[in-house]
Amino acid sequence: SLGFVEKMIQISHQLICLRLKDDISKCSFSIFRQKFCQHQKKNFLGHMVSNVVLSACQVEIQPKTCSQGSCGSTRFFVTAVTDFTRDGNRHSLVSALPGPGAPRLWRSYLPTSFKVRVQDIPTSMCHSLTDPHVISFDGRRYENHQTGTFVLYRSLVRQFEVHSRQWDCGSRHYSVACNCGVAAKEGNDVATIDMCNGQLKETRPQISLKNLNEEGSRVRVLESQQGKKVTFVFPSGAFIRADVHDWGLSLSVRAPSVDFGKTQGLCGTFDHNGNNDFQGSDGTIYGPDDLHRFIEDWRIAPGESLFDKIPPGTIQEFRRPFCQCQRDHGASQHASRETTNPHSDCVAFDNVDYTSVFPSLDTTVEYIRSPEEDENILNMSAFGVHPQPLWLHSQSNQNDNRDLELAGEFREDFLLTVDKPKQRDSLDFRPIFGLTQVDLESFAYFFPEDHQVEPRPLPQPQWPTPSGTTSSKALELCHMALANCTVGKVCKELLGPHLDEAVALCMIDLQLKDDPSWDDALQPYLENECERRLFENRTYRSMDSINSLSAPVEVIMALRCPNFCNGNGECTEWGCKCYPNYSNHDCSLAISKYL
Repeated sequence: SLGFVEKMIQISHQLICLRLKDDISKCSFSIFRQKFCQHQKKNFLGHMVSNVVLSACQVEIQPKTCSQGSCGSTRFFVTAVTDFTRDGNRHSLVSALPGPGAPRLWRSYLPTSFKVRVQDIPTSMCHSLTDPHVISFDGRRYENHQTGTFVLYRSLVRQFEVHSRQWDCGSRHYSVACNCGVAAKEGNDVATIDMCNGQLKETRPQISLKNLNEEGSRVRVLESQQGKKVTFVFPSGAFIRADVHDWGLSLSVRAPSVDFGKTQGLCGTFDHNGNNDFQGSDGTIYGPDDLHRFIEDWRIAPGESLFDKIPPGTIQEFRRPFCQCQRDHGASQHASRETTNPHSDCVAFDNVDYTSVFPSLDTTVEYIRSPEEDENILNMSAFGVHPQPLWLHSQSNQNDNRDLELAGEFREDFLLTVDKPKQRDSLDFRPIFGLTQVDLESFAYFFPEDHQVEPRPLPQPQWPTPSGTTSSKALELCHMALANCTVGKVCKELLGPHLDEAVALCMIDLQLKDDPSWDDALQPYLENECERRLFENRTYRSMDSINSLSAPVEVIMALRCPNFCNGNGECTEWGCKCYPNYSNHDCSLAISKYL
């Protein structure tokens, strides 16, 4: 949604009721109490989704002296729901009924309903995959083999910016980079997932959330597949999803409609015109032959990124809560608390639909940090001291010790870790750009890839690879790993040309790495793209006339339960429920019995 509108309900007849000791409040009556409704639709997961939401599901009309046809009025706000669904422009009917506290005389009174037109404005996704292949918001694809820290996405109309960090990810023959971290700032919230402070294939990602003005973090952290899929969800509806591997991260970034035509960075301009995606920070449009200059334009100087520098907090606009108000159930479940206040304002933020197919745990509370704590980390870095992050628990009981033990066991299965990885030794590298030891000590950690003198040479791979892999063999491996995997088969119709594109990118990975173990590295991309296509077209897909597509239930099962639990478990709404002696998010791990 791009904003909200204020609406007013007026009573055109004088309120008649008993006065007790001239207390005028006894002559008012509530309206909308559990009766405020607007058009809703069910998505393919069976969840009710509104097109608009309201600032209150119950308001009270106070009487006043009749003037200009009005004897009483009340106000509330209406806004559209950002739902990332291509369902066309839609109209919602907002209506009201007197609540049970209204005088008997007014219980049959019906205020005039009104329509709200919700415009369908585009959203988009940007991807930075494996080594990395960048797919812009407008679908333009290119390769970025440079290491360092870059601006991936910056909004020109609000405080939102995404930085990505890339390290060398171990090609046997060429200079190849991969993402090792991503940091984002929206308003006063900064969210980071970072595995760059360690050694390739030895480090685990560190997640942190902080609010610069101590307002409380508004970013949600959702973890799926035992920490292999981590999603940051921002209040605007933007999200960043990191698919975690031992070599680094594949990133998917969603831009909300408010940023349409107003973005910069390596993800391009988001205006449905891929030809102008190579735009520099000063507006210069680079051609295909100037790709390197475009990438370097968005490089961030050492110590200036969100990984190293804490930006100052700013005064933020008031964030108005909104609720789904249902005819039979009152406010949405997030705001269903009983209140004695007759003007029942919402406490939820239902103006963004966060629905996802992937079963996930909301682990936000475990990663919240304060700016002061972050300053302490920066200060202690000068002495080689690294504090241990604490896992926070929202509740405690007599089983706390057992809960901690279980949490420890649970975390061992996750790729995420409590322990901070070994810091990369700054003494092994000679900094350039005239940085002093004091400068280096001000960084959260030393990242050598930010201090390169010359750009890395562009790889020039050929077939066959040095180990003898031919293009036909690579095609066979990639087709088997992607097109013939569960999500590739079930989502084939939804993915369309994106499946062939993934196979082509897989072949590039095998050519550059000369390592067949990379053949399935793009499976998470297929999962994310299948979910996106399913949501974008969920209204259309629900029609019975589309019989050639896989049944939505099969697609949902394939996304919830990778490889259908490999036959070693039962697929449930919360993912795979493994049979005895099997474990992992896809039940692929056999547990040895004790002798």
